[in-house]
Amino acid sequence: MNFNRQRHKVLKLLSVSRIQFDSGRRNIDFKLGVSFDDLQKELNCDLDTCELIYSTLYDEKEVEYTNTSVIGLILSQKGLKSYSEKKYLKENEKIIIDYFKNFVQIVIPILSLVIAILTIQLKIDTSNDKTNKKIENLQIQLNKQEQIINDLRHNY
Repeated sequence: MNFNRQRHKVLKLLSVSRIQFDSGRRNIDFKLGVSFDDLQKELNCDLDTCELIYSTLYDEKEVEYTNTSVIGLILSQKGLKSYSEKKYLKENEKIIIDYFKNFVQIVIPILSLVIAILTIQLKIDTSNDKTNKKIENLQIQLNKQEQIINDLRHNY
């Protein structure tokens, strides 16, 4: 996921020199491309991680190796298009949305099940309370009836 943001950052860094080159707005010390050392410093990661980031860009033909004015990478036209369309940021958003969808698809049924179980338990508890109250009321009435019967026996 972070690699996609890093890829976008590489395209951004390379797009600056590509746009200057294409537009003709170049300084005297202009160099087409960005060196591997400068890219590594900007990405703030080790060489192996940088290679992982570059590999997709190479495969998609969005960057090319250069050793003319700098030893590093230059941006292709396809790479400039990917940068302007925010291809890798959109891929990153898609990954986040997919994770969220998967999370929701798992959590919502579990929460529904927990709520259903709690509702059933509450219903059972309420029903038991009502039944117990009815039993107590019947017991009280039974005791009153027994008292009346006992009173009638003693009086006659």
